[in-house]
Amino acid sequence: MFATANNVGIVVVGTFKIHPDDRQIFRDIVISHIEETNAKDEALFYTFAQDVRDGSVFHILEGWTDKEHLDRYNVSPEFQDTLKEVASKVRLLSRDANVYTIASQEFYSRQSLAGAAM
Repeated sequence: MFATANNVGIVVVGTFKIHPDDRQIFRDIVISHIEETNAKDEALFYTFAQDVRDGSVFHILEGWTDKEHLDRYNVSPEFQDTLKEVASKVRLLSRDANVYTIASQEFYSRQSLAGAAM
């Protein structure tokens, strides 16, 4: 699921706040979309996580090979269809996202983190 080499060029980090009554609808839509997106070679990872403190907040983390692939994905029919579905079925209270360009990357395995304080 996550890239294991120095091949991540772009990372997207975002947050969605969903009306409490629409959380399950949002989850159902996103789960299907995550599977489609993770099947793409240029999508190195693409995941959502529900906040443990506020179940109406969802965090997104995306890793892409480069900006061109991210831009192409953002205008793709499958992504646009997902946005339309969310807009028509879910009360989105807020959202934000930041795009980061990765200048360098160092990979840590679970074994190398075993001695680190968490």
